[in-house]
Amino acid sequence: MAFVAPRCVLQRALSPWDAGSVSPPARCSRKCREPLYVVALNRYQADPGSKRYFPPHGFLYDATLSDGDCRVRVTLHPKLNPLVLKNALRCGSELYDVHFDVHFDQRGHRVQVLELEIEEEQARSRALERLRGLKLTDLPWFGRFGGEVQAVAAPLLARRACYLPLWSCDDYFGTEVHRALPYGFHYANDTHAEGMEFVTLQQVKDAFLKKDKGKPGPLIVRVLKKSRLYYFGKEDRTNEFPYQAELEVVDGSGSATVILLNLLCLRWYRLLSPDMVLKLWDYRVKESYCRRLGEDQESQDQQHIEISLNSRNPSAIVSIIPEISVQRDWRLPRQRFNFLTREALASCPDGTICDFLGLVKFVGRSERTRKKGRGPGGGGEEFTVYRWLQLDDGTGGGPILLKLHSTSQPESQTYLFPICIAACMNCQLVSTGGSAGGQSSCQYLTSTRYSQIYGDGHYWDRLYTNLPLFHRLSAWIHTLNNAEERRMAVTGGYFSFPPLPTSVGQYLAESKVASSLLRELSRALLGNPCLLTMEELRVEVGKLQYREHQRFTIQGSIIAASYSSPRAGLGECSAHYSSRNSASLEPHCSSDSSSGAPSQNPR
Repeated sequence: MAFVAPRCVLQRALSPWDAGSVSPPARCSRKCREPLYVVALNRYQADPGSKRYFPPHGFLYDATLSDGDCRVRVTLHPKLNPLVLKNALRCGSELYDVHFDVHFDQRGHRVQVLELEIEEEQARSRALERLRGLKLTDLPWFGRFGGEVQAVAAPLLARRACYLPLWSCDDYFGTEVHRALPYGFHYANDTHAEGMEFVTLQQVKDAFLKKDKGKPGPLIVRVLKKSRLYYFGKEDRTNEFPYQAELEVVDGSGSATVILLNLLCLRWYRLLSPDMVLKLWDYRVKESYCRRLGEDQESQDQQHIEISLNSRNPSAIVSIIPEISVQRDWRLPRQRFNFLTREALASCPDGTICDFLGLVKFVGRSERTRKKGRGPGGGGEEFTVYRWLQLDDGTGGGPILLKLHSTSQPESQTYLFPICIAACMNCQLVSTGGSAGGQSSCQYLTSTRYSQIYGDGHYWDRLYTNLPLFHRLSAWIHTLNNAEERRMAVTGGYFSFPPLPTSVGQYLAESKVASSLLRELSRALLGNPCLLTMEELRVEVGKLQYREHQRFTIQGSIIAASYSSPRAGLGECSAHYSSRNSASLEPHCSSDSSSGAPSQNPR
């Protein structure tokens, strides 16, 4: 039993024993007026089991609180969710007057937080001082009668296997569940497949078309593409592992799509990467999703069948074959690349899928926009996260912009910073229409479901490092003035794309001619192009969540304007005043108030 300090705040606040009582009550209410600190905050999808405690609600939150002597995992009442959505309640927050609702039974305790007060922003420094030097993972857990409770990486009030990222459902979260398995993990479990002759994808396809009821044999394939993770949890269904991922695989006879599902997806997703060689057995063959929807765009290819890998019915077996053990007679094609230079992209049509290699000049902050339709969260709680990057490869035409959404390796995106080489795979070219003044169209790249991105330190073992294009880029980088490049590099800040009109005259002129650029701007970004009053703007901004990105159009009179250089010494602060100027403005609004970074545009 772990030792808990006798003066532990949580121990006194949550103890089930009341003065004069013989046995602990089944339920009690407690209020802790002494400070507590939030050391972890987790989000998960509600399911039918959660409805016993709360009305139907998209997402629930668990928190880990500590007083410096012990810690406890609690559930936040849904009425406290707005504090999390605005990022007012976050890791490091100091809480006081916390109202607990505690349930005791034979399995232990369940603690719910009904009300709380958050200390001012300056209290974060006090929280850091209080917890400085403590190893939080070694603190004992408050449990029944002071005993230790084993922490689990699972939600408290739902039958989900793991938590979701706090701000998006498109990435995996929790290293304990999404664990990477060692090479050859399943070799010991598939000895019954030894001696069996391997089959090809063509043979699997032929057997499926002939409706052969026999069990297909083992497959040896190479992974060409890996999709981002998909979460399909729903409130009305109980599924412990609601995950899915896609792999595009190939052998000497053709290609196919492999679907990783549920528990198998969690176990293997982080480990698998493009160019790996896999042995698959005990899989199911289905008609492809596109054909089931009547979207058979690849009728002449193997893509119209799917190989489904699940943890049951049957329990699929996955093995990784090291490259040194790959035999030539397997005829497994290597990963293919379609690298295009910035100069070549200028003449490519809209929708081109390509790879790009360049030097990072600008890294924008992460921003969120609401997903269309009703996602698993419902009520507009589903968001997609993206950030803007600017890359240059020195071939002319200026830098290219990349709108980077979630990919299959979110940890590598933390290694993207200015003056590093980035390789972006399976990106799509997007071209916006030219302006009324005859300006050329705007182009940028956007990530797709199969995109991979490799930043500094994550690309040296990749095949493309042997291509002449990579060596040419390295040679061009060595010709640059590192000090000048670093001075001009930008990290953080807001970035607007497509570009906003530079003047009221241009705005009105383009509105009259209804240029394609303005139409796309209004339709895709503004949503409702009607003008807002300042009071309406205040209401709309109040609805924004943490790092949510949205544009509004307002009209008013400019009474003061000022400019401050983002870097000291680069310019003088200036201001001018006017009482008659009237303009239509499009401010870039966000509820992210935790960072004071000014709006910046990369050069």
